Amino acid sequence: MPTGPERERRAGRIPKIFTPRRGSASQAETASSRALSRTSIALIAVSLILIALVAILTTISLLRGTRTPAIIANTSAAVNVPAELAPPLLKAWEYQAGGAVVSSVAVAEGLVYVGSEDHLLYALDARSGDEKWTFKTGKRIARAPVVAGRSAYVSSSDGYLYALDSAEGRQLWRFSAAADMNLSSPVSAQRMLFVSAWDATGRNGDSRVIALKPDDGKPVWDTEVSGRVVGTPTIGVGQVYVGSENGAIYALDLLDGTAQWRFKTDGPVSASPLAYDDVLYAGSWNGTFYCVETASGKKRWEFSAGSAIYAKPALSEGVLIVGANNGKVFALNPHDGTKLWGFDTGEAITVSPVISGAYAYIATSEGRIVVLDVATGEQRWVCNTYSPLYAAPVASQGYLYVGASDGMVYALGRHSDGSPKKFPADDPAVLSATRLEPPLSVKWQFQAGDLIEASPLLAGDTIYTGSDDGKLYALDARSGRAKWEFNTGRPISASPVRSKATIFVGSKDESVYALDAANGARKWKFKTGGRIFTSPVVSEGILYCGSADGKLYAVDAESGKRIWSYKTGAPIFSSPVTYRKTVFVGSNDGHMYAFDTSAWQKKWSFKTGDHIYCDPLVYRETLYFGSNDGKLYALDADTGAKKWEFETGLAIYATPAAYDGVLYIGSGDRNLYALDAVTGRLVWRFETGAPIHAKALITGKTVYVCSNDSNLYALDIKSGTKKWQRVMGADGSLAARDDMLFVGLSNGQLIALGE
Repeated sequence: MPTGPERERRAGRIPKIFTPRRGSASQAETASSRALSRTSIALIAVSLILIALVAILTTISLLRGTRTPAIIANTSAAVNVPAELAPPLLKAWEYQAGGAVVSSVAVAEGLVYVGSEDHLLYALDARSGDEKWTFKTGKRIARAPVVAGRSAYVSSSDGYLYALDSAEGRQLWRFSAAADMNLSSPVSAQRMLFVSAWDATGRNGDSRVIALKPDDGKPVWDTEVSGRVVGTPTIGVGQVYVGSENGAIYALDLLDGTAQWRFKTDGPVSASPLAYDDVLYAGSWNGTFYCVETASGKKRWEFSAGSAIYAKPALSEGVLIVGANNGKVFALNPHDGTKLWGFDTGEAITVSPVISGAYAYIATSEGRIVVLDVATGEQRWVCNTYSPLYAAPVASQGYLYVGASDGMVYALGRHSDGSPKKFPADDPAVLSATRLEPPLSVKWQFQAGDLIEASPLLAGDTIYTGSDDGKLYALDARSGRAKWEFNTGRPISASPVRSKATIFVGSKDESVYALDAANGARKWKFKTGGRIFTSPVVSEGILYCGSADGKLYAVDAESGKRIWSYKTGAPIFSSPVTYRKTVFVGSNDGHMYAFDTSAWQKKWSFKTGDHIYCDPLVYRETLYFGSNDGKLYALDADTGAKKWEFETGLAIYATPAAYDGVLYIGSGDRNLYALDAVTGRLVWRFETGAPIHAKALITGKTVYVCSNDSNLYALDIKSGTKKWQRVMGADGSLAARDDMLFVGLSNGQLIALGE
């Protein structure tokens, strides 16, 4: 199954199609047509000749295997965008939503519509990213918004489909199928809206397909189908198609919803099918991709992708692009399913490809956008958002719009500068000294070659920081003067650690490096099976590190030789921590694991409701960590038994900090929480302007925290009231000594602040 909740990706403005009913041509004949002048008749004759020529040329084109994409009314990128979007692309703007963006944006009339897990629908200026308006629903938005005419439509997990004035965000109406039923994104056709409805509780396995009037949301027809249907309906010529998790694809009459045919596969079909001419294309979780005749529901051909298919395909100029969960991309001949080429991204693909001219844009589960040549399958470009992508990008008017699970929305184009970025960053730093009190001023600053994603490491008189330029920098902590640098060749997105005279750092080149702390000379390099997003930890001469290959590794810190490894069920984006004879690590499979390091055995595991990106913290024999389910958990470090949990509004990426019996934790809901470490009781909370992904830093009477709103806040440790605030110009993460605060920023700056 795809990571995270099942999310069908929808993109773009929905074009309407109109299919005349039988007999409509004769109704167009009127008495006045018999009185046409000879000139009009001549013009009609010329027009008929031109139409015939076009038909002949089209036939020749089809015989050669090249088709002009039809207008398909659906909600994911199925056909190419008229204006070619050629790589390389640069960042035009970025916007931070208040929660994860797990569905595609919609672009129409100069606005970008973004749904977020913070319950809000955002309308942004397509050129600048400026916020125009927001609309709040009752729960998270996990389905793509749709724009048709002057209305914007969005489905929320509160069970309602909302119709809004697309220019102002004013609610026009809302529709609910029934209590406890969720709705898909709608699709517009024949002056109707079509949605799927399913039981959100799981008690009822059947679903409904509903046609609504777009002006008031009143049902036109309502048809029940077997199995769970979570994808947006697909519109063809006179028919509506949906896939079901019981393995069936259903065809219904577009005007009255009556069943036309049913095609059965051997696995769930969760993504919307793609209708084109007289066939329907759909992928199944059984790893098979099907081509079905729309008139009869009979199979025309099938193709084995070797892995589950969770996303809708894309079609353009006689090439069908299909992505699979094993990371492979296939180009197929749409007529017979013959493979034209294949490409392995190495990362799961759960969202629809986007075709723009000669290029196919493929988003992966690890946050990369891989650009392939449609004709040859060769890689032309790649960029990284550094955050899992659960929504297909959208290409429109010379821009590629990307929503990421960290809440960032990017506009990428050809005439701008910058690059996509993510700043999840954390490193422990708690000081009992009281000298570091606000206000603080800049003492020095250093510019790295690319963004700094993680907290700097302060060791003695040297501060170490990694950058996305692939380099680890060692700087004099007093002056900011560079001492040495080491180039790994790939981005460094986590903090280094120091043990004795050695600096250890992980890189996205899939390796951990051991470097001489004095001069940066390499001592050894250990290769894992995946990219490294997290910090290692060293305990009793053993280095522990997690990798995107899903494994936790134990390595001899002196020699770099592998001692042991354990494979979890998904990539590891959480740094391990050690306590006594135990190492703890969170996995993207939603489990927190504890391993006995004396016997190299698993002691226990604890299941949360979503991925774990947060680094754990052990404090007073209790393990604290957050999950993407929005909860902070407190477990007995020895047994794994839950002591308590505290629910924030959104996903938790930041590592907890603890001081004097109080925990401090930032959340995606924009708040910094202070909690009683024993009971989980709320002591105070402070709301910033954006999600908090970095760990708080405590210095005596003050709590410092960086928010994704680009501000550094200083709060009273007892009450949470704001003492001071400084605009840093970018997201940041902290380290400190008793008289200096160091801030690593996503614009590549490392800034030292002091009194």
